[in-house]
Formats: sequence, C-alpha cells, structure tokens
Amino acid sequence: RNATLTVDGATLYRTSNSISDIFDGYTLDITKTTSSAFRISSALDKSSALTVLKDFLKTINSTREVLNDFTRVGSNTQEAGVLKGNVAVSGIKDGINKIITNGIDGYGTEKLYLSELGVRTSSDGTLSVNETIFNSQLDSDSTVFDSIFNSLFSSDSSYLKVEESIGTSDPTPGSYSYSSDGSTASLEGIAMTAKTETDGTSYFISSGTATNSAGIKITPSQTVNSANIFYGRSMVHQLESYLKTSLATSGVLTKSQSNADTKLNDLNDDLLSIDDKVITLTERYKSQFGAMESAVTSLKSTGEYLDNLISAWNDND
Repeated sequence: RNATLTVDGATLYRTSNSISDIFDGYTLDITKTTSSAFRISSALDKSSALTVLKDFLKTINSTREVLNDFTRVGSNTQEAGVLKGNVAVSGIKDGINKIITNGIDGYGTEKLYLSELGVRTSSDGTLSVNETIFNSQLDSDSTVFDSIFNSLFSSDSSYLKVEESIGTSDPTPGSYSYSSDGSTASLEGIAMTAKTETDGTSYFISSGTATNSAGIKITPSQTVNSANIFYGRSMVHQLESYLKTSLATSGVLTKSQSNADTKLNDLNDDLLSIDDKVITLTERYKSQFGAMESAVTSLKSTGEYLDNLISAWNDND
C-alpha cells in the first residue's frame, strides 16, 4: 500500500517510505506508523555558518582592498594606483558594492540585507560581523543567511513545490502571484502550461515568453487557488554572474584592455613616426650644415683674397 501522511492538515500519499518531495532539501525515512502528531524541525549549525560568513566577508574585504589599491588617486604621501582613472575597474568596484548593499529580492515579500545578520561596515569600508546579532538572527530566522549563499525557489503555500523547469532557468528574482482552479494555472496573469509526470503527478510550467517568470515549475500537492511564488538569487550567485560577465571576452574589462592596447599601439606608431622625423631632420640639418660650412669657407677665402688685394693696392700707393 501507499504511505499515507498528514502534513500541516493535508493528507498526502507516497509510493515509497523514503520521501524527499515534501520539505525542500530533506528526506523523510518512515520506519513505522503513528497515531499521534509530531513536529519536524531543523536548524543551522551556527558555529559553522558563522565561519562561512566570516570567510565570505574576508574575501570581499581583500577584493575591495586590491581594487582600491589599483584605483587609488594618490597624494603627497602615497603613490597613485596603476589603474587610477580606469573607468572599467572603477565600474566593477561600484558594481560589487551595489550587490552587497542594495538588498536581495525573492526570499519573501521584503528585501533582505547583510546588516540583518549583524554585518557592519567600518570607516575604511571593511566588513565585519557582530556575532551576538548573527546568532540571534539565526535563532529566529535563517532566511537571510540562505539569501547570501543559496539561490532558492519557494512559495508561501506549503502545498506548492517550486523549482526550475530546466537546468538553465534563471527568472528575475522577486515575487510572483499564482492562481489556479486545479486544472489550469497562471503566474502574474500569464497562463502556465499543464503537464503530467510519468507517475501521474500534475504540474505547471511558466510561459517561456514571460519577461520575468520564464523557467518556473510548480507542482501542487492539492489545489491552491492563490499564492505567492518567490525566486531569490543569492548574493554569491549575483557576484559570480556579475564578475563572469565583466571578465568575459565582451565584458567591460576586456574592452578596457582592448582600448588600452589600441592607445598603446597608437603611441608606438607615433613614436615610430617621431623616430622617422628625427632621422629625416637629422639628414636635412647635416646637409644644410655642410652647405653652410662650405659657404662660410668660401666667404673666408673671398675675404682673404680681398684682404690680399687691398694690401697690394696699399703697397702700390
């Protein structure tokens, strides 16, 4: 017989005693029947989570330090950075700062911020974490921690399983309104496609032409007339995508390097042109100097001739 479970008031049936599609990321291994209810709960290892967050902040701090050194303006006591005034590198630095400070969408109805975990920014821009605030936040809700490291599909209805429809799914982070009458469904008012798995499970896929919500798969365990669907892109995922784009062959850094190479080639061409002009001018000046020297010698000879002639005239007088 199928396993029969009651989860949060809903009766569920499964063909196996190992069940992994009720709570995302968890598997229930049923070993016996029970007539009384019990609560299933989980919690993050706060010590390990704190270590992971500190490592993340350390990486951000060291990256910022390198970029700041490269773009440093300079002063009487400090040498300017090698990329001072480079628009591309300054833009990458600003892009990283925006991802860190602008908040994260898609993990509920409100944006989430690093500051909620006790992350603080010192006067020199260095990030650190207040451990007391961090532990308190994880005790009440670990969603903020998830938003840093784990991209996530979710819903405010426990009867809806939300996931990517294909491996390359990448909808816009945020909240989407879902509605269904059991046989049809829509997301943000756009009709979804109804499909059925080989085991008979029915699910819906968002329209591939939807501007923001394409790539979402929703599997209801029972009819849900309305709910909110969330997709959150983690801060790590955002940073990875941003840097990958910036460092790509068509990215701003490659374009900046290409522009610098072009300017360098132009300067080299100018130097070669200057060298050619120097050679030409040198030859011209040598020729002119030789002609001038010949003219001076001729004038000196003429002067000596005139001196001798005038002396001879004076002797005849």
